[in-house]
Amino acid sequence: MAYQAVRSRKIIEDFELVNENGCVEHTLHVELDTGSMVEKIRRKYAALLRAQADTADICIDKNSAEEVQDAYMKLGMAVTDIIEAVFGEEDGSKILAFYENDYADMVKQVIPFISGVVIPKLNEIAQKNKKEILSKYNRKARRALKGLI
Repeated sequence: MAYQAVRSRKIIEDFELVNENGCVEHTLHVELDTGSMVEKIRRKYAALLRAQADTADICIDKNSAEEVQDAYMKLGMAVTDIIEAVFGEEDGSKILAFYENDYADMVKQVIPFISGVVIPKLNEIAQKNKKEILSKYNRKARRALKGLI
């Protein structure tokens, strides 16, 4: 009997962009693979949280207009970066076009999907993969490998 290597099932989450009339304009498919996605999204999400904290700390009365504008520009870039990390460049552009660059509305609608659905699902998949990998390398298997080397 031959050894079989089986590909794991792809996990796909759908995200729908619904207009004010209740019609679905776009359905975006987010393919969750832990390989490259986890670290990239975690870095982008951390940058978003830092930019959000920096923006919250800014006092419009005490800071110059340039500093305020810079902080909000960093926040906008962080939002765009995480959307592109999750959805990809093409679908990220669709989201930006759908919201017509209304970042406030976009953040209220898109970021909860990322923080409430995508990140927990990626963490769950990563934990499951870690357990599966570690279960295949028990003590007995490691000893057998040492005998061969």
